[in-house]
Parts: sequence; structure tokens; C-alpha cells
Amino acid sequence: MLVKKIALLSLIGLGLISCSRGSSEQTEASPVASPSPTPVSLPAPPSLDRVIVSTDGAMQLTLPNGWQPEKALHDEAQLQAYDPKKETFAIVLAEDRAKLPADLTLEKHSDLTRGVLVGNLTDPAVTQPTPLIRVGDHPAIQYRITGKIQGLDVVYLHTTVETDDRFHQILVWTAPAQFPPNQAELQRIIGSFRERQSTTTERGS
Repeated sequence: MLVKKIALLSLIGLGLISCSRGSSEQTEASPVASPSPTPVSLPAPPSLDRVIVSTDGAMQLTLPNGWQPEKALHDEAQLQAYDPKKETFAIVLAEDRAKLPADLTLEKHSDLTRGVLVGNLTDPAVTQPTPLIRVGDHPAIQYRITGKIQGLDVVYLHTTVETDDRFHQILVWTAPAQFPPNQAELQRIIGSFRERQSTTTERGS
């Protein structure tokens, strides 16, 4: 579980409320030059078969076989899960829009929170954004980030989803060797994110 233990160091302070309050102090991450990918959408596929629900009942992720809930990936994450065999990880951090600047946009929230993550990496590289048409019924934007943390290479997908009342960061990560064979699965998990009105299934962390 080396990826889990070391990669966690780069997740400290990812929330704007907890770490920035005055968010203008955060440093934006400048994407490296690369071709802009074609916009895509990430629908939740019916093949995923395990739903975890946040402790406040407000959101959920649907997970494939092998994934399980976790409690120790991030102190403030509302949803956390991982696959111990593949060493792939996912968290969701939600922030109330009422507690953030009124003019904060989806792109700016992504810039600020992504900048915090990139600031904790050595030799970071950031792709051009992939504008996701929808995650569920909501607009989203995604970046792929690579870098080193304590000498360990890590790949992240940093996805920001804007809903009526919240901004959500969906962060998934793994080692570079594990990313290509598991990329589609990680994208399906991101696409499975939903807000919900009530809880009827397993509670997450």
C-alpha cells in the first residue's frame, strides 16, 4: 500500500474552505502544452454494482467489484474508497457554495484546488483540461496530473463538478503502471457520482 501511504501527503488541504478562506492566495497550476482533448461525458454505467453514500446522505459513488469504502484517505472527504489489489483510490470533497466567494466559477474552483495538489508534488505536469459535458446532470471539468511525492510517481485525475449548492472535487489516483489498465474503471467511478435526496444504501466516509 505504498501508493496509498505516500500519495496521501499530497492531499492535505485540498478544500478551499479548510485551507484558503481567502482563495485568491492560492497559486494556479499552469497546464503544460498538449493537444486539447475532445469533450466527453461520463455516464454511470449499469455494470457498477456497489453504492456508497456520504455520511450526510447528500451524495454517492457506485463502485465495481474489488472496491471498498475507506476512512483514512482524507480527514474531510465525504466519500472515500479504494481497491487494495489494484492500489487505486478515490475521494470526494464537497464545499458549500454559500461559504465561498459568490463569483467563484467551476473553472476557478478547479484552478485553485488543483493548484494546492500540484504544489505538493515534485516535477508536476498537468494536461490541458477535458471539459466533461456532464457528470450526472451537472457540468464538470477534469485534469490529469502526474508528479512525484517523496520520490514515488503518482497519477491523479482531478475532476470538479458544479451543482446548485456545492462544488465537488472527485479525485482518483494510482501509480503510473496501474493507470492505463484501470483508467476506464476510474472514469466510470467518477461518472457514477450523484447527489441524492435520501439514503437507502451503505454509508461511506
